[in-house]
Amino acid sequence: MSASSPSSPSPLPTTPQSSPSSAAAAKPAPALFILCEACMWCATYLDKSKARDRCAVCQSPMLSSFPIMPDESFTFGYDAKRGVEMDFGRRVSSSGGRKKS
Repeated sequence: MSASSPSSPSPLPTTPQSSPSSAAAAKPAPALFILCEACMWCATYLDKSKARDRCAVCQSPMLSSFPIMPDESFTFGYDAKRGVEMDFGRRVSSSGGRKKS
């Protein structure tokens, strides 16, 4: 009598599982605030890939940038004597209210 070898199990179909790294990738990216150091032009980009490497007004490459998280808000002002003034805070509700931090 010959013993037959057990057949190997067939692979089961798998469904993609969401992992912590893929869940983080699905989070919306923060907006990007960009300020030209030369002429004080500024913009907020919702899509980082659309951001420029030169000022849209004066073509200067001297740009500062930082992320704005979804739960953050800010106001931006400019005065010839005082320069740029920015006020940052946390949003307290989805209605757009702010709470200073």
